[in-house]
Amino acid sequence: MKSVVFVSSMFAAVSGAWTSTCSVKHDTAMSLDYYKNVRVSQGDCCDLCASDTRCRTAVYSPWGECHLHDAWDSARAFADRGWMLMTVTPAPPTPTQNIVQLAQATPSLSTLVQALVAGKLTTTLSGKGPYTVFAPTNTAFAKIPAADLQKLLANPTELDKVLEYHVVAGKFNMRELMTVLSAKTLEGQNVKVSGSGTVINVNDAKVLKADVEATNGVVHVIDTVLMLPPQNIVQLAQATPSLSTLVQALVAGKLTATLSGKGPYTVFAPTNDAFAKIPAAALQKLLANPRELDKVLEYHVLAGKFNMRELMSVVSAKTLEGQSVKVSDSGEVINVNDAKVLKADVEATNGVVHVIDTVLMLTADVMV
Repeated sequence: MKSVVFVSSMFAAVSGAWTSTCSVKHDTAMSLDYYKNVRVSQGDCCDLCASDTRCRTAVYSPWGECHLHDAWDSARAFADRGWMLMTVTPAPPTPTQNIVQLAQATPSLSTLVQALVAGKLTTTLSGKGPYTVFAPTNTAFAKIPAADLQKLLANPTELDKVLEYHVVAGKFNMRELMTVLSAKTLEGQNVKVSGSGTVINVNDAKVLKADVEATNGVVHVIDTVLMLPPQNIVQLAQATPSLSTLVQALVAGKLTATLSGKGPYTVFAPTNDAFAKIPAAALQKLLANPRELDKVLEYHVLAGKFNMRELMSVVSAKTLEGQSVKVSDSGEVINVNDAKVLKADVEATNGVVHVIDTVLMLTADVMV
């Protein structure tokens, strides 16, 4: 018997708590009761077993097949020429902490813990899972300007989106992620996984330490906070559940191409509740009339990008439809015509959105 180190350079550079060293028995095989069978190199077979907490023994066939077993080689090993039996030495440690506990026990992840608490994601990541988490270090969070970071931590809704963009449902070690190259996050959008030389990246973040095992998943430590991909106005509306009726109207009014274009535009975006104020029959009639719907929608759009402070200064702004809307302030409430501004200055790649609580109707329009 001899010991051989089988570790690919890329995965050695980001390896977790142990080195993938295998004790090797040549011309030795096991039964066919393996739980995974993949075609990889000999070195990768050892490394794959080392990164999988279930694996205790790997068997490599003369045809390049790697069989992973969850039983020790002494159980049912037998002589078979050309086969190679590999046992990870030392065996991977059994995790004792869930993802949140692991982060709490890691000083360099204390800002992440603070964010998980503020974003109310600790219960989820303490649950059964399994989950895969891309965990930014304190230094990663420090790259964000202090004022922007504090603003993010104080906004649970936006923070939750950013945090969920770091979590994948299911347990995926880095080798598996490198195979699929892209993974859908809990937030709904995908992250990209790539490798070059000894560096592995998730989007633009460098993986500092991969495959840190937890009882309910696995953690990959990264050097940069993953920020959500920029969205144009239509994409932003599509990603906001409370604007789903507006999206339906934009599609029916054939305005999606315009508001997905270069712009820039300023959009007053009525919520679903705003549309619900219109009697159902009148709303369906409007949605079924593209010409009239287009006029109403264009009455919610300005050519150019104007934040709410700028709109408050000019008081009146001409819409794409041709008529103007009035912007007024009465103490703590800002209005566009008779609509209350619920959320101002939502940035998009091609403009800005101001969310309002009432559909803006043209002067000649009457809601019946």
